[in-house]
Amino acid sequence: MIYVCTVIHGTPGSGKTTLAATLPGPRLIMDSEGGSRYLKGERLEWDILNEDEPPIPELGWSGGKNTSIVVDIHDWETYRKAMDFVLAGNHHFESVILDSITEIQTQLKERINPQKGLGDEFEKNNYGVWDQLLVHMERDVRALRDLVRPGSKKQCHSCIVGLTDTEAVPRKILVQGALRKRLPQFPDLIIYLETIHDQNGAKRRSATIENSERVEAKC
Repeated sequence: MIYVCTVIHGTPGSGKTTLAATLPGPRLIMDSEGGSRYLKGERLEWDILNEDEPPIPELGWSGGKNTSIVVDIHDWETYRKAMDFVLAGNHHFESVILDSITEIQTQLKERINPQKGLGDEFEKNNYGVWDQLLVHMERDVRALRDLVRPGSKKQCHSCIVGLTDTEAVPRKILVQGALRKRLPQFPDLIIYLETIHDQNGAKRRSATIENSERVEAKC
């Protein structure tokens, strides 16, 4: 089997989480935005701060091909514990999904240097915070990429989900700092999702995998 590292970005409601959950299961979803609650198939919550091991699918790990184990990422500590569990390699997951890196980066920024009411001044003045932010997030993006390589402790598919920066040209995944420039080098596949209207006026979802002047994609 060929394992693949994927980035999926798009506007809210474009189907990012739904597409990510088509990766082989059982899958671990680190969900910071709550989108996984709409998924079909078996969905089990894992309180990772209080439970050392994930819940076992009804049909067992070998039979839980349509099972999503979901960790509700509401702060940096929960995310860190989930990532460390994955990287230790002692698990049964065929796919690991981070949904979304846009929200996780915001949580980390608040964890490194809580700011209240400073607005744009935080963006302009706290260069040390941005350096820490880049180091932490790039390390984890590299780690997710390396899960697909034969030398990893537990080889599996990986997927990074994020919002699209709709003000950027071409449209890029919404992350801050230098990571927005470096992120495209890591995955095998970058998918841009959007909702469009066909010739009959009906809505449908469209996935772009070829890079262009309009969107950042990669295949």
